[in-house]
Amino acid sequence: MSGKHTFYKSLDELKQDVVNKALVISSITGILIIPVSLTSNTFGGWNYSRVSDIIILSCLIIIAIFRHKFSLIFKAYLVLLGLLLVVFIDLSLLGVASANKVLLALLPLLSIVHLKYRGTTYLMGFAYSLYILFAYLFLSGVISSVNPNNQDLSAWLINGFMLFLSSIIVFLVVSKSNKTYQFLVSGLIKANRKLKKNEFGLKTEQDSLENQVETRTQAVLKTNKELEQQKEELQQTVDRLNETTDRLIQSEKLASIGLLASGIAHEINNPLNYIRGGVVLLEDILKERSQYDDDIHQTIDSMNDGINRATRIVKSLNQYSHSAGELTDECNLNEIIKNCMNLLRNKLPEGIKVNLKFDQMVSRVRGNNGKLHQTFINIIDNSLHSLNGHGEIDISIANQNKLVIVSIIDTGSGIDEKNISKIMDPFFTTKDVGEGSGLGLYIVSSIVKQHGGQIAFQSTLEKGTTCTISLPKD
Repeated sequence: MSGKHTFYKSLDELKQDVVNKALVISSITGILIIPVSLTSNTFGGWNYSRVSDIIILSCLIIIAIFRHKFSLIFKAYLVLLGLLLVVFIDLSLLGVASANKVLLALLPLLSIVHLKYRGTTYLMGFAYSLYILFAYLFLSGVISSVNPNNQDLSAWLINGFMLFLSSIIVFLVVSKSNKTYQFLVSGLIKANRKLKKNEFGLKTEQDSLENQVETRTQAVLKTNKELEQQKEELQQTVDRLNETTDRLIQSEKLASIGLLASGIAHEINNPLNYIRGGVVLLEDILKERSQYDDDIHQTIDSMNDGINRATRIVKSLNQYSHSAGELTDECNLNEIIKNCMNLLRNKLPEGIKVNLKFDQMVSRVRGNNGKLHQTFINIIDNSLHSLNGHGEIDISIANQNKLVIVSIIDTGSGIDEKNISKIMDPFFTTKDVGEGSGLGLYIVSSIVKQHGGQIAFQSTLEKGTTCTISLPKD
């Protein structure tokens, strides 16, 4: 609501406000008039009348200042009493020449609102009785005066008649206007009450609407928050689905590679058997014909070495392709490491040296031959990649209580400390685009865990990396 409105709950409250304002206005008016009155030399200048005016004005000012502490009736009677004192003190000094006597005509205007009709009539009768008393006192000489008009009966009668007639006229006008005034004021007060009630109703409605808006805003915010959470959950689900899809694709690729390796090993194995049989037959024929000399013996030995090497590769391929999910194989880790080196021999340049150190006791674990081949090939291949053509790889197998410990140590470029905790996360890779999928070590970690083992990496940049795998014994 803009602007300020004063609402009166009753007629008395309105009267209270009117009287308070009348006190303030009267006080200000008196303060402005008194200096002029004090400079006047009319009939003696400074006298008892001036002193009484100052005293009455002082009381009026005090009442005006503390107006909110006094009741309406007290202030109304005080104003009327002050008016009568001003009139009759001045009348006692100046007689018929008193200018303040005209204030008697205002008595009905000031009293009828508070004293009603009967009270106003009594007050007017009392005031004019005092007027007649002072006229008698001046005419009889009891009160002496330098003004000759004070001994003139006609002057007192004419002034008294005019004052009384004025009072009657004011009384009639005010009494008639008072009814209209009270009616209008009552109507205004009722209108103010209704307006106040409507304003309260509007305020209540406004508060209700604000509460509804606030409630719906909170509901919208809550819904938005839930939608954001659902969006995040959906995104996480999509990410997991993509991850699972990539793993399935990778598994299918590995399965296809295993199947291809198995087929190649089978196809190569048959010709190798024919070649081996042919070499043996050729050796027997040459021996029968006495043509078997040292050169031929050396040549046949070289052929047998080549056949044996091809046989070992085929055997390694068969082991690598054995990727069924069961963990029921009796896995010889010594042989698995040797097979892996056979498969990776073509990636070993002259600048890289591989040192194998196996425990005298054969290290066996229960698991899956194919998956363990896959595990060690991946780790050794990473070591070869980090050497960049120069360095050493130490591979050792040791039996410790109920565990088999496999350590693969290289002198390669190492892994940054900030990445060491992430290298087994899916799709994490430090290789260039197209050189790695980021799933190798993740799959290795999964296989080791499937076998009930643990895997750990320690690395220093430019010094090398140590991979330690511990597997429970068979």
